[in-house]
Amino acid sequence: MRIDLTCPVELWQFAMPTEASPECTFVMNNLSDKVVTSVMVTLNCYNKQEQLILRQSERVQGLKAGVGERFSIVILPSQWEGVEGMDLVVEKVWFDDSTVWRRGSAPLTEYTPNTLSAGRALDQLRFVAGRDAVGYPQMQESAWLCVCGRANAPESERCCRCERGRDTVFASYNKENVAAVIAVRERKLADDSRKAREVNSRLNEEESKRRSAVKRKRRNRWRLVGVCAAVLAVAAVAVFWGLPALRYQNANQLLESGQYEKASEAFAAMGGYKDAQTQATASRYQQAEMLFRKNDLESLTAALEIYTELGEYEDSALRVQQTTYAIGEAYLADKQYDQAADRFQTLGDYEDSADRLNQCIYTQADELYQNGQYSLAQALFANIADHSDAAARVRGCQYAMAKESEEAGDDAQAAQLYLQAGDYEDAAQRYVECLYRSAVAEQENGNVEKAGSLFLNCGDYQDAVQRGRECIYQYAVQQRDAGAYELAAAAFRRIPDHLDSQAQITYCVYHQAASAENQGDYASAVMLFSSVGEYEDAPARIQECSYLLALDSISKGDYHAAETLLASLEVSEENSDQLVNVRYHLAEKAFELEDYRTAIDYYTLLDNELYQPRMRECWYLLGQQQMNSSLYEDAIASFTAAGEHEGAAAALENAAVALAGLCESNGDLDAARVLVSRTELPEAAREKALALLMAEGKRLEDSGEHDQAAQWYQTLSGLGNADELVKASSYKAALKQMQAGEYLAAADAFAALGDYSDAALQAQSCYDSVYSGILAQAETLFSAKDHLGLITLLQPIDRSTLPKSYEAIEDMYLETCLTVANDLYSAGERYKALPFYVEASELSAAEKKLGYRSYLILGTWQSNSGKLAEFRPDGTCTLMGEELYFQVDNFSLLTGTAPDDLSVTHRINSMTAKGMSIEELRGKSEVNFKLEKIAEVTVPPMDLSVLAPEAAEEAAAPEAEGVTETDETPETEETPESVENLPAEASDEA
Repeated sequence: MRIDLTCPVELWQFAMPTEASPECTFVMNNLSDKVVTSVMVTLNCYNKQEQLILRQSERVQGLKAGVGERFSIVILPSQWEGVEGMDLVVEKVWFDDSTVWRRGSAPLTEYTPNTLSAGRALDQLRFVAGRDAVGYPQMQESAWLCVCGRANAPESERCCRCERGRDTVFASYNKENVAAVIAVRERKLADDSRKAREVNSRLNEEESKRRSAVKRKRRNRWRLVGVCAAVLAVAAVAVFWGLPALRYQNANQLLESGQYEKASEAFAAMGGYKDAQTQATASRYQQAEMLFRKNDLESLTAALEIYTELGEYEDSALRVQQTTYAIGEAYLADKQYDQAADRFQTLGDYEDSADRLNQCIYTQADELYQNGQYSLAQALFANIADHSDAAARVRGCQYAMAKESEEAGDDAQAAQLYLQAGDYEDAAQRYVECLYRSAVAEQENGNVEKAGSLFLNCGDYQDAVQRGRECIYQYAVQQRDAGAYELAAAAFRRIPDHLDSQAQITYCVYHQAASAENQGDYASAVMLFSSVGEYEDAPARIQECSYLLALDSISKGDYHAAETLLASLEVSEENSDQLVNVRYHLAEKAFELEDYRTAIDYYTLLDNELYQPRMRECWYLLGQQQMNSSLYEDAIASFTAAGEHEGAAAALENAAVALAGLCESNGDLDAARVLVSRTELPEAAREKALALLMAEGKRLEDSGEHDQAAQWYQTLSGLGNADELVKASSYKAALKQMQAGEYLAAADAFAALGDYSDAALQAQSCYDSVYSGILAQAETLFSAKDHLGLITLLQPIDRSTLPKSYEAIEDMYLETCLTVANDLYSAGERYKALPFYVEASELSAAEKKLGYRSYLILGTWQSNSGKLAEFRPDGTCTLMGEELYFQVDNFSLLTGTAPDDLSVTHRINSMTAKGMSIEELRGKSEVNFKLEKIAEVTVPPMDLSVLAPEAAEEAAAPEAEGVTETDETPETEETPESVENLPAEASDEA
C-alpha cells in the first residue's frame, strides 16, 4: 500500500454506491492543526483487469472541519458500470487561514498494513490498547505503523491520527506486552472464578443445613400440637394480651446488650407489632456498624453485605462505599492485589479510589519486578504510565530485561530493549555497544546488509560509520552483479557519499529502467529513465517509452493518459499525428457525452480550420445548456463565440433579453447598468435594461426626490433622454428649494442650468431675494464711511460665490478693509492694521503693504547653527534666546526690554519672504546672521473695537505718533544685496 505522508487529511472510511444511493461517500480525517474549508480530490475507478476506466476530479467546498475532526464528502460518479476497484487521491486542501496544501511530486511511501483479522488476537489487543486498535505496532523501512493502523514518517514522535507517542506505542502494545497483560488478567479471572465457586458451594451447604433444620422443627411442631392445644386454649387470653409485649421487651434487651443479630431476628419475628420492623432494621444497621469497626476482612465483608441489604436506610449507601474501600485496603495489605484492584475499581471516583487502584497495580508490578519478573512488571507499569514514576519504571523493566539478554549473549535482543529503555541510566550507551557487537557478529556471518544497517545505527561509535558504509557498499555491489538493480540502487542511496555510490546509483537505475522497458512496463521505465537525467541514451529512451506507453493507453481506451503522454513528447510527424487523433477522439467523445466545454478545449488544441464549424456548434449547444440552467451571462459568451453558427445570433439576442428580464425581476440595477454599457449586445436587450434604469429615475421623481433623480439620470448621461431629464429634475429640485426659502441654494442650482427654460430668470430672482437688501444697506454704510457697520454687515456673508450683478458687495468690503488698514498704519498701529490688510489682500495696494519689512519679519526664523528668532504681531520677539520688544524702522531693527525703551540694535542687510540677513550692532565687533524662515506667523482676527467712534477719531488725529507710511519702502525696492548673495563668511555668524 502507498500513502502520501505529507497530506493533511486522510481517508478514514468509505461507502460504495448502491441502487438506493448512487453516490460514493468518503469519511475523511483532518490531521492538520488548522480548520479545513475545502478539498479537491480525484476518484480513480478500475475494471477487473485493473485498467483505469474513470478519472473524476471534484472540489468540495463549504467545509468546516476542525483539528482532529472527521468530515464527509459525497461524489456522484459519472460512470459506475464495470467498476471493480477505486482509489481516492487528495489533490489540494484549503484552510481557514487562506493557505493551501497541494500534492507535490514527492513519491508515495510504500508500507504493508498491520491490520489483524477479526478474532481473539484483535480482541485482546483492543482490550489493552482501546477500541481504535487494528494491529500491533511495526517499524518498517519507510514508516512506522501505529496500533491504530496509521503509517507515520520515521522521524515522527507521535501518531498523526491518534496522537499516541511512538515510544509508548512500541513499549505498551507490542505482541509480547499485550500477551503479558492478558495473562495477568486471565489469572485474575481464574482466581475470581475459583473463589466464586467456593463461596457458592459454602452458601449451598448452609442453605441445605437451614432446610434440614426447618424440616425438623416442623415435625416437632406437629408432635406438640396435641399436647399444647389444651394449654393454648387456657392461656389464650394471656398470650393475646401479654406475650408480644414480653417479646418486644426481650428484643430490646438483646439490642441493648449488643446482640444485634438476635435482636434483629426477634424484632423481625414480631410482624406489625408497634415499631418492631423499624427496630429490626436499626438492629441490622448496628450489627453492620459493629462488624465495620472490627476492621478485619471477614467482618468487613459481612458488614458490606448488610449495608448493601439495607439500601437507602440512614447512610447505608455511603457506608457501602466506605466498607468497599476498607476491604480494598485490607486486600492490599494482604497482598491480594487483584481483589484489592476490583474493589477500588468498583468505587469509580470515590475519594482517591482511582489512585488506590493504580497503587494496587503499581505495588503488584513492583513486587513482580523485585522477583525478577520484568516482563509482567513492565506490562502492569505500562497500564498506569501516568501514575507516580510508572513511566520510568517501564523503562527500568526494559533496562533490566536488556541486561539479562546482554548477559545471556543475545546482543540483538538486548539492543532493542536498551533502545526502548530510552534515557534510563546508561541505556543509550549500552544500546550502542550491544548494537555494535551484533553488527560485528552479522558481518562475520556474512550478513553484510544487516551488519551495515546495524553499524550505521550506532552513530559515531568507534569505527561504526566506516564499517557500516563498507558493508552496505559490499551488499549493493553483490545485488548489482546479480542483476537486482532496484535493491542495489536502494542500498547505494543509503551511502550516497561513500566512494562512487552516486555513479553506481545512476548505473543501477538506468539498468533497472532498461529492464522495465524490456518487460513492457513503460510507465516504470519512463519514471526511472527520467531520474538519471542525460545519462547515456536516457532522454531518447524516455521519448520512445512514452510513445509506446501512449500507444498502449490508446489500445486500452485510456485516451486521457495517451493525450498527456503524447503532449509531453518532442515534436515529430508521427507523434503529432497520434496526438491529433487522440485529441479528436477525446473531443468527439466529449461531444457525444454532451460535455461541450471539454469538447471545445480539445477542438481548440487541434488548431485547425477544419474543426471550426464543429467547435462553433459546441459553443452553440453549450449556450443552450446554459440557457436551460438560467446562466444567461455564460450563455451570452457562448453564443457570441458560436459566431456564424446557424441560430446563434437569434439565441444571443434571446439570452441578452433574458438577462435583462432577470435584472428587471430581481431589481438588479447594477447588473442592468453593466448590460446597458455593453455595446456589443443586441439593442433590444440594452433598451430593456435602460427602461429599468429610467424607471428607477421616474420612481425618485414621483416620490419628490428630484435632486436624487437628477443625480441618477446624470449617471445615465448619453443614454436615451437622460441628459434632458437631468435638467428637468434639477429644475424641479431648485423650485423646491426656492419654495422652502432656500434662495441661495436655489439660485446656484438655477444658475447651473444655464439657458434651460427660465432658469436664468429664476436664478436672478433668487439672488435678488438674498442680496438686494444687503447691497442697498451696504451702499448706504459705504457712502457714510461707516466702516464698522459695513464690515459687521458683510464679514459673515460668503462672498466667494456672489453673482456678477452683486460683485459690488465684495468690492465695498475690500475697499473698506483697506481704508481701515491704511488709517491704522498711518496712526502707527502697524500690527493692528495687519489683519485688515490680510482681509483685503486681493487688492494690489494691500498686497504691496504686506511686502513691507514690518510684516515680512513676522514669523519664526532659524540660523544655520540652529539659533531661533521669533517676531510676533504683538510687538514682542524672542531673539537668539532673549525675550524683547521690537520695531522695524526701514533697515533698522529696534529692540528693548520695554515698548517705550527701544534702540537700534541690528541692521537689516536684506530681507525676503523666505530669508533675512541681519547685523548685530551691539558690542565691539559686528556679528552677521543669515536666517531662514521656518514658520509663518498666525495672523490674529480683525479687532473691530479699533473702529469705535473714539478710536476712529484718534486714528484721524493729525499729530499721530509713530512711523508713517514713508518711513519704509517695500522690500522689492531695496538695494542691499539679497540673502542668497551674501558671502560665505557672513552666512551665519562672524
